[in-house]
Amino acid sequence: APFLLLAVFLFMRSDPKYKDWLMEHRIFGEFLRNYQEKRGMTKRHKMFTIILMWTSIGMTSIFATDKLWLRVLLLIIAISVSVHLQSFKTIEKEKN
Repeated sequence: APFLLLAVFLFMRSDPKYKDWLMEHRIFGEFLRNYQEKRGMTKRHKMFTIILMWTSIGMTSIFATDKLWLRVLLLIIAISVSVHLQSFKTIEKEKN
């Protein structure tokens, strides 16, 4: 999610057609519109984002590093991002 939001920000500054493409994307569009317009996330998006993040950080900790300080840093980041995501208001899924 943070990388997706960064991409939208950078695309917005470079060329509006890229921002429009992302905002209307069948997978990412709903997430981005909810974040930008409603300042919230659906329960499904929160859970998906948290599960994906913890899986990625867990795999990195197990397979990509043996340094304890880096594993602790990744754990702190994962906890912080999880708390931040949970602080977003939970909204209902858009009706099409």
